[in-house]
Amino acid sequence: MSVRIICDSACDLPQAEGEKLNVRILPLRYYFGDEEYLDGVTISNTEFYDKLENNDLFPKTSQITPFQYGEEFEKALEEYDEVICLTISSGVSGCNQSANTAALDFEGKVLVFDTRHFCFSYTVVVKYAAMLRDEGLSARQIYEKLEEGLKKVRIIASFNTLEYLNENGAA
Repeated sequence: MSVRIICDSACDLPQAEGEKLNVRILPLRYYFGDEEYLDGVTISNTEFYDKLENNDLFPKTSQITPFQYGEEFEKALEEYDEVICLTISSGVSGCNQSANTAALDFEGKVLVFDTRHFCFSYTVVVKYAAMLRDEGLSARQIYEKLEEGLKKVRIIASFNTLEYLNENGAA
């Protein structure tokens, strides 16, 4: 059974690495004023952080919509038997809810997994899912292994500044 892995760009994997892993990475949208950027497509992480440091405008983000997820799921199911969609933590984004809404139209062929992570730790979850897929596991088996694995993970982070967390209302 073939499994397509889909995730969002909050996993911080470059598109080229996603292609090597056979993982479809959907870009989040960033807005600096009227300028729109697709994460990892029209703006790199380095460029994003440079704009953040050198711009008076605080960026706004836009989650991936249920429609966009639905289009991706439909395309994936033309070639693959199942889809497992990994999302940025539902605690910081509505992507998980959007993906779950879209998955309802695919009669159990699409599983949505809330990684409960973002950035580097999300990268690790995506790479682990790809490894499990390459070992021949089904979407359900991958989901269950990810769930087991997350019970064992603890993340400790330190920030140079709380300015951006404060601007976003997270601090």
